[in-house]
Amino acid sequence: LKKRLLVLTTTFQRWPGDNLPRFVDDLCEQLQTDFNVTVLAPHHPGSPLNETLRSGIDVQRFRYLPDRFETVAYGDGILGNLRHCPWRALALPFFLMGMFIAARRILKNHDFHAVHAHWLIPNALIALLARHSSGKRRLPLICTIHGSDFNGLNGIGFQQLRSMVLSRSAAVTCVGKHLLNDAATLTPAVTSRLHWLPMGIDMRERFQPHPEVPRNGLLCVTRMVPEKSVITLLQAMP
Repeated sequence: LKKRLLVLTTTFQRWPGDNLPRFVDDLCEQLQTDFNVTVLAPHHPGSPLNETLRSGIDVQRFRYLPDRFETVAYGDGILGNLRHCPWRALALPFFLMGMFIAARRILKNHDFHAVHAHWLIPNALIALLARHSSGKRRLPLICTIHGSDFNGLNGIGFQQLRSMVLSRSAAVTCVGKHLLNDAATLTPAVTSRLHWLPMGIDMRERFQPHPEVPRNGLLCVTRMVPEKSVITLLQAMP
């Protein structure tokens, strides 16, 4: 029998053909080969609360406010959404409490072999709290650092929270080497549990270039947001 894995994420497809980045979706589909994957993600107006994808992934979405106010996640991401519309911070406590209640309930009612949380804050932090309050303290937690969770939240309080999450995680994967170095500097005691593991892409079908496409250019695949530094790339091209 395949082991059961709970994935906590704030980015996941809301409906077929969604234009959100698919890196968490693709990873879960690959993990589904060896695990029974359950995804816990925020609800969004128009998305089902519960569904089973064709890949077999069980997706559960938590509510935190009426539809019109569920605008904390998705779009430009939590930090980007708050930056563009500061009033959304009013919904943040409800968002965090909704995630915690949903994670606690699912951990209490089902047996999992591990939890994988994408982003240290808030997801991995909430996973730790939910694990503790549900009586599943020994359940291994694997967290993935994507960047905004490490570099986008500053201040000594956030540093302490990050250090706490890192020290209580069974394993930590970092999508970039600079994140690996930053995490090791912040919490040297967990260095042996840190792993550089970029998010994978499908090189067999989805990203196979056509043989007639010229190879003397540069292809940049990213979201057009300031933190991706596309301007720096363009300035470097000459």
